[in-house]
Amino acid sequence: MQIGTNQISYQVKTTDTQADVVTGLNAAFATAGLALEATVSTDGIKVASVGYGHNSKFDVAWDGTNFSTSSGTDVAGTINGVAATGNGQQLLAPFATPGFGGLALNISGTTLGDLGTFTYSPGIAQRVSTSVNAATDAISGYLTTSQNALHTQFEELQRLDRRHGAADRVVPEPPAVPVHEHGDHHQHAQVDG
Repeated sequence: MQIGTNQISYQVKTTDTQADVVTGLNAAFATAGLALEATVSTDGIKVASVGYGHNSKFDVAWDGTNFSTSSGTDVAGTINGVAATGNGQQLLAPFATPGFGGLALNISGTTLGDLGTFTYSPGIAQRVSTSVNAATDAISGYLTTSQNALHTQFEELQRLDRRHGAADRVVPEPPAVPVHEHGDHHQHAQVDG
């Protein structure tokens, strides 16, 4: 048996019982640091990885020559109706899921179907993330709405300033011009200055 390049072999004796073989295999696995476990099953001796999921694989050569690979299976399922990603026993909600994005559940049972309910209380990192997202959302974040409100006020002040400035720049009417009469009864305007 081997995991990667780490390999062990166990020679079964004619006097060994299944329990003897399981004990001998488990001792060899422990000595070699292989995360494997042998047990007696209804079909004979079963060797399984102590780990879980697709990364928990090992090779066995029952005949001593031809290796076959055994791999684990990742947990699969949904969390609150949202398809989750399985890795070993861990079921991970997508990070973009509102309310519980990034939530990981450790599924230790072997029962299929609805596993029931759980209570979720976000930790500090999730609360910070939620607060930052609430503040910076491009449409409804409170920083965005505050910035938009300030921009609107600034534009209104500029508009009022332009209107007030235009009123100040209107050319004032010239002062009253005294009219002097001459004998020809024509009036001439003269600006004193």
